[in-house]
Amino acid sequence: PVAAVLTPAPVEDTELNPATTPPVVMLLIDEMPIAMIEKRPGVIDAGRFPNLARLSRQSTWYQNAISPSDSTVIAAPTLLAGKVPMNSDTPPGSPDYPDNFFTVLDRSGYDVYGNEWITDLCPHDVCPRTRGLGSRLTRLLTNGWEFGRPIPLPNGRDLREAALFRDRHDPLPGQAERVDDFVEAIEVGENSALLLHVMLPHVPWVYLPDGRIMNGNSATAELLGEENDVKGQLQRMMLQAEFLDSQIGRVIRTMKQAGIWEQSLFIAVADHGATMQAGLPRRQATPENVGWVLPVPLFIKYPGQPRGKTAKRPVSSSNLMPTFYEVLGLQPDDESLDPATRSLNSDQPPLTEVDVITTLGEPFSVPTAEVARQFRRAVTHVNSLFPATSIYVGGGKGNLLGEPVAGQKSLKRLEFTSDEPDLYDDVDLAAPTLPVFITGVVSRSGLTTESSLVIAVNDQAAGTTKPWESGGTFRITAIADPNAFRNGLNEVEIYRVSR
Repeated sequence: PVAAVLTPAPVEDTELNPATTPPVVMLLIDEMPIAMIEKRPGVIDAGRFPNLARLSRQSTWYQNAISPSDSTVIAAPTLLAGKVPMNSDTPPGSPDYPDNFFTVLDRSGYDVYGNEWITDLCPHDVCPRTRGLGSRLTRLLTNGWEFGRPIPLPNGRDLREAALFRDRHDPLPGQAERVDDFVEAIEVGENSALLLHVMLPHVPWVYLPDGRIMNGNSATAELLGEENDVKGQLQRMMLQAEFLDSQIGRVIRTMKQAGIWEQSLFIAVADHGATMQAGLPRRQATPENVGWVLPVPLFIKYPGQPRGKTAKRPVSSSNLMPTFYEVLGLQPDDESLDPATRSLNSDQPPLTEVDVITTLGEPFSVPTAEVARQFRRAVTHVNSLFPATSIYVGGGKGNLLGEPVAGQKSLKRLEFTSDEPDLYDDVDLAAPTLPVFITGVVSRSGLTTESSLVIAVNDQAAGTTKPWESGGTFRITAIADPNAFRNGLNEVEIYRVSR
């Protein structure tokens, strides 16, 4: 089975005769819990994610789309081939899924551009390799699949080791350059079809909204600790999601400039989500975190669609491929799709139960009503942590942001030991990396985990947070506003806000 990933077979040469051939552009997003981007269920936070909010008004937004898995090696074939692997034994390569997004387009006469990251569903005679063998295997191994069996990762130490191995041999930064290549490939014409599997907002969380890189050890993002530590990691993920939002907007603008937007089929969908709440597994789906892991963003702008609409009934991501056949006017073979799979626009009864396949646990079933209930709680949780417009206000007291700390009677300076003090000695604002991720130990003086703390950069309030307790000390994990930094020496201080 490994050969299916290493040496995918050439595409079948039987031509298809689609009734229509609109330009096709698809963004496959990775590890994006849709609860993170909504102000309340069914309403995207337009302040933080303006391009996704705009897309929801220009496309059909399937608000209750559900993935059947927590892993790309299962979720991607579900989306791109219309078949749900029942376990991770079937590798995500084209021989095992001969009728998939890429092969159908190629046989329909399209010029196909495919840039995958983990899977190898596009045959190599259709899509030239965009990644080396070593990096592809590294991603497969650290995404919970090892030559037909899940990797046993029973504890935090093994998760950390897997993350360090991944980041050493296949670092994730470079996604911005992959979007650059994708945008350049968008062409005018009816026979173009493009797919980019962009590893955003997937760990490591390194991108700021403007595309610069933030400091920090990405391996820690594989582990969830106390709630206020998780909040700091959620900040990182949301900032990276804001960068993703900007890139989605960039792709759409390029399509409009090329004159292909109106007649195109545009799809933006995530393979799965992730949990950002203390006490729950981050990636492995369990009956307790399905509201985080299974709901995924799914937007389809159909050819000639004049205005946006919402579809609220629960649907499976496996419904995407039959919808794709429907748009092209193709009739799939009996073997091409799972027997029960139907178009998203069919009159099939709403999905009432999901069979969940997880790479690190036993399969289980969950009612979609329970997924929706947990999803609403996840949305509420995110907005309780970051209720203000600014993502840099994680500890309340948003009125202090941007204000000088000198002379503020409500602020008491705390002793702070930074984990990376040397980062602030000689900051270069033009450098690709900024030291905005603030971690370290603060003095215990009068602190509780509910204390509001101000992060001051150069005597200006650049963010707020709350501490978390670890090994008898109080620590902070938070992001400071990049605009507070200056070239050269910078001073970072922590203040407690008195009640």
